[in-house]
Amino acid sequence: MHSKKLFILLLTALAVGIAAAGCTPGGPCEITGNESLTVYRLPDPASDVFGILPAGETHEVLAYTASGFVGFDPGIAQAGNIGLAHHRWILLNASLSPFCLAEVPMVTLGDVEQDLAASYHNPADLVITNVNLPSTQIEENVYTPVEVTVENQGVEPSTGYEIFVFPHYDKDPQIPAGQDIIPDLAPGDSHTFTFTPGVVYSSPGYYFLRVLVTDNWNSAYGGPDSTGTNGDIEDVEIHVYQGLCNPFEEMEVSLMVMNLPSDTRILPVYVKVEGGDGIFPGTDPEVMNGKPLYEYQAQLGKIASYQCGLQGFPDRLYCLFDIPEGMEGTAQSFELRLNDCPDSVFSQANVLIPEPLEPSAGDDSGPSVPTCKADLKDPDCTAAGGKMSDSTTTAPRCVCP
Repeated sequence: MHSKKLFILLLTALAVGIAAAGCTPGGPCEITGNESLTVYRLPDPASDVFGILPAGETHEVLAYTASGFVGFDPGIAQAGNIGLAHHRWILLNASLSPFCLAEVPMVTLGDVEQDLAASYHNPADLVITNVNLPSTQIEENVYTPVEVTVENQGVEPSTGYEIFVFPHYDKDPQIPAGQDIIPDLAPGDSHTFTFTPGVVYSSPGYYFLRVLVTDNWNSAYGGPDSTGTNGDIEDVEIHVYQGLCNPFEEMEVSLMVMNLPSDTRILPVYVKVEGGDGIFPGTDPEVMNGKPLYEYQAQLGKIASYQCGLQGFPDRLYCLFDIPEGMEGTAQSFELRLNDCPDSVFSQANVLIPEPLEPSAGDDSGPSVPTCKADLKDPDCTAAGGKMSDSTTTAPRCVCP
């Protein structure tokens, strides 16, 4: 008696959902979605998504489950699927009224899986075995080719499948950057596609590139989430970095190491550019015209700079390093980096860290970045970015830029 009451309650619950979805009394039991509904391959929310049932589309209900799934014929060829394996399923979380269910069989997930196993005429199974890009770190506004290999891992030939590449799967709109028809593949055969010029991204950031293999793209259920009958999906995370990862193109770049004060042990190093507009790339707000200024960081051996910025010279970037004792007199590699760039934008090997310089008498602040002046003598003149004159008619003086 208890089980009978439970069944009646389930039917009553089922009634609410399909009544809301739409039901035609006195005729075939039909469902019309009032809104778009997810269509599953099996009456199980964990199964593959077959597609989306558009709002307003009507289908005859051919089976239902006690858990609230309704099965219907999607109306597309399925290469031999028979019985319940041919159905597709919508979860209503409730169901039809009893009079609408009177002629509709109640089935279980096991029943559907049994028919699916019996559909031996459709055992093709297309699997994406490889998605290859030159790098998953891509420069913005630069096209990158995509190579994809698809293999039929089933036991019968495949037919009617297509392949799509969506560069911005996690962002709307979903527009394929490439698509192609997959040739019929015998069991064990594979085919490699090369999409050129490939994918392109206009803004730095992280994206998901989706490759989709499906045979129902042109149906009402097709979309970037639907693998169709026996297709596949592969997602690849892409890191897009800013376009000026070569900021010094057509410029001469030099590195200058300044004095190391013995008391502060703060070593200034500056990178100087020549050519272009005479401005260190990405540091002038007027040139950037409202775009974010570049954030430079530097590395001297294993020591990271704690500050990089201008010090009064528009063509020089000063980076400051806190040098621990024992590193003076050693040669270290120098690298200058930019946010979102995979590699350094400038590097120089064997940069010599100078011996500490004692502060001048009466100066308890210790030397810092010197200001270039005409009365400076070497090595201070050179350290400040100047050059000693070689004139024979005047006294030696520091020529500042």
